[in-house]
Amino acid sequence: MKRVGLFVMALFILAARPQNNERISIKNAIKNGLIQVEATSLGGHSGEVIDVAVIPLAKKPFILFIPAGTHFIPGDEGDQNIFVVNDQEEMIASSTRRIKVEGFCSESSDRSPSIGSGFKIIHSEEQKLIKLAEYMRSKNFSTDVTQSAVWAVSDHKPISHIYQEGNQEQVNELRTFISALTGQPNVWYSTERNVEIREDRTIAATPVKVSGDIDYHVTRPGKMNAAVYKEDGTKLFSLGEGMQLPRSGDYSFFFNLTVKGWKNGIYQVKVFIDEEPIHAQAFEV
Repeated sequence: MKRVGLFVMALFILAARPQNNERISIKNAIKNGLIQVEATSLGGHSGEVIDVAVIPLAKKPFILFIPAGTHFIPGDEGDQNIFVVNDQEEMIASSTRRIKVEGFCSESSDRSPSIGSGFKIIHSEEQKLIKLAEYMRSKNFSTDVTQSAVWAVSDHKPISHIYQEGNQEQVNELRTFISALTGQPNVWYSTERNVEIREDRTIAATPVKVSGDIDYHVTRPGKMNAAVYKEDGTKLFSLGEGMQLPRSGDYSFFFNLTVKGWKNGIYQVKVFIDEEPIHAQAFEV
């Protein structure tokens, strides 16, 4: 009986002893007085743009968990909120730890935060963004794709902006998910843009290229031609010199057009067989 009692006492001591692999969310760690934090901007709006200084207040080491769905809210209301899409973990011991947190702007019309500006930390109340983070967790999308996906949900930016060469199959699945989440149409094309930070720290995103598959059906042999038109029907230019199709059936070609400097608006790609229009697909710049 004494051995059993000693064994039970040993189990009790082990259970009460802090464990190095205990995982605590940043919200609970702050609430329970385990840490103090100061979150400041590293400059920029996407990627590792938040610096979190963590000061331990407890003697036990633990794993600090910054979950997807965390929102960093700037002290300056004119600056952008930064949203965390992927979980992040860091070991906290006895000394101050500085953590670079990956986050993404969720207010594209506001200013990119300046270096050293402060943030408070909350768990987001934006349910669509939380669902997006749950879907994207651990899928290793590029920074550009992730930022475009966040803006498609938070700011209703076009789904066509979500684009990545070499990973389009996985990106297409993401676009389908966002279309269902937001009600936006999942368009056939992708829009490549140049994203720049102006001197006033606002974001300028300029379309430079539109690309995608043109799928069409022909009911007879003939010479296929294609051209690009304005919304009012004005022809801009032909796409190549055309090609002879030997039989009826389903056909496709890859459309890849530089649109840098074009006016914003709706355009169309029209397909012809022997000058007869048979198919059209619209895109927006």
